[in-house]
Amino acid sequence: MNTKLLTIISFALIMLTGCATNKALLLPPKAGIKEIQGTKITYILPRDIENGLHTLYGLNFPHYTTTTNLKTERLSSHTTHNGIEVEKKIWDLTTSSGVIYTVDTQVTSTKPDSIIVTLIPKTQQTYQEGCDAPLLIPDLDIEKYLLTAALSFRFEINSQYPPDAVRANFARFLKSSKTGKFRLTDEYGEFTVKTDITPYKNGSKIIISTTLYNTKADNNVIDVVQKVKDVKAEIQKIINS
Repeated sequence: MNTKLLTIISFALIMLTGCATNKALLLPPKAGIKEIQGTKITYILPRDIENGLHTLYGLNFPHYTTTTNLKTERLSSHTTHNGIEVEKKIWDLTTSSGVIYTVDTQVTSTKPDSIIVTLIPKTQQTYQEGCDAPLLIPDLDIEKYLLTAALSFRFEINSQYPPDAVRANFARFLKSSKTGKFRLTDEYGEFTVKTDITPYKNGSKIIISTTLYNTKADNNVIDVVQKVKDVKAEIQKIINS
């Protein structure tokens, strides 16, 4: 076992022993809950959107886990029976703190090809627990977070041009990433585009898999239906160039 790992384990044992034997060091869990009012975020979504695993009506919210100097930070969310729960947590060997938001959803529909999903933050809960010198409660702007969902969707386009010509057009007009995906950026957001091009009749069939990121909102409303139409039109333009 290397020296660095032994040092980490020894430190952890010392701290845990100190917390267990010296009751003055122990901190009772501190929690606070408050209601949130007046915040709403609305997504106008295609009715046929793919609702993948761990997504809310196809919306995929940011998540990560990072560790630096024995301190770990995690941002996560999961669906509930009536919406999602979002948590940002920080912890080290002896203490932890975090903030949890509950978000309700309302789903309505006024058109046959779309649904309106409204996200309504309802409560904020904070907590601190562990030994003394607790970690500060992490910041999380729930409104900004709910506006940063990614959305994946697929569609097909038929072209009169052969596959090699279509591939050449994508390579000419779009920047390819190391993963083989193309990136498309406009004034409304960012898109990654993956293509599957096969011969079809006298031309080609292009199956487009795309993910929408960093979408701009208008008064906390993101019209994904219109953005999907814009992407399809842009892709059609590239194919026929």
